[in-house]
Amino acid sequence: MLSFREVVTALVDLQIPADSPVIVHADMDQFGEIRGGAETILSALYTIAKRIIFPAFTPTTMVIPLDGPENNGITYGTCNEENLSAVKFHPELPVDASLGQLAEKFRLLPQTSRSSHPIISFSAINFEIALQSQTIQDPLAPISHLAQGKGRVLLMGVDQTKNTTLHYIEKLAGRRQYTRWARVGDSIVECPNMPGCPCGFIQANPYLQPISRSTLLNEVMITAIPINLMIHRIRSLIQENPLALLCDSPDCEQCQSIRNDR
Repeated sequence: MLSFREVVTALVDLQIPADSPVIVHADMDQFGEIRGGAETILSALYTIAKRIIFPAFTPTTMVIPLDGPENNGITYGTCNEENLSAVKFHPELPVDASLGQLAEKFRLLPQTSRSSHPIISFSAINFEIALQSQTIQDPLAPISHLAQGKGRVLLMGVDQTKNTTLHYIEKLAGRRQYTRWARVGDSIVECPNMPGCPCGFIQANPYLQPISRSTLLNEVMITAIPINLMIHRIRSLIQENPLALLCDSPDCEQCQSIRNDR
């Protein structure tokens, strides 16, 4: 059973500067039994970073209309039944289960705040400026504040496909963004500049490994990556090869839409 001290020791080994904000992507299930559960992990995180942000995404709010912009990475008019079950966004809506239970536990902390984007909100402690920067037009704005603060991406038991910062770098590199729609109250809200498919992000490993610091926690890899160095490497990669980090699935409409731009 993992103890608080073991978790802290592993996080300290990552050598994250004390003044650096951290965005966390984690799968607690990978680590086995932890004494104190999610609270232990969150307390350990707070010992090494005072500004912490988690994704708090809610894709269950999304609807697909009958028509919309061309080459938008979706097929219109195919989800009428699913549209009926779309959830209205509200600040207390639980984060999507795919983000892991730690993200939801973090959202529930009394000192945590949450941004208001109906699909890709973030929750944070001591990082209000990042949350307040997010708008419906600029959903990834909180990542820019991480970069300004010389922040780190922390991957705990997850791979690069969970690394939201890579979506931000795609946008910086000029990659196509998408329009999506979500339920907010009794209205359907258009959400522009939404990111695409992350399934090809695993291909970023060889480029990020030299700038990453990793250690094992109960035989599970945890990795810290400096965001500014990540931006430099991955933006250059995509600008040199506009098809970099796309997935190989012929059924992926988002990655195929980027290929259609070529």
